[in-house]
Amino acid sequence: MSEADKIFKELGYRIVNNNFIIVCKRQQRHSEKDYILFYLESKTIEINKYYCGITMQELQAINLKLKELGWI
Repeated sequence: MSEADKIFKELGYRIVNNNFIIVCKRQQRHSEKDYILFYLESKTIEINKYYCGITMQELQAINLKLKELGWI
């Protein structure tokens, strides 16, 4: 497990699929999911946050994951 994956896990996320690297977090009160999707082929990410923007911890985990993937 990478350092970024450990941070995502601490934040309540889990890796769902390694082909795209989907990191999901189940909302407590709604069926909506927060997720961060890393598209490996196009080197892009998609972020869905149901209630608000990303936290500093989430941003740090995203940046670390981008470094681990060699994108930055």
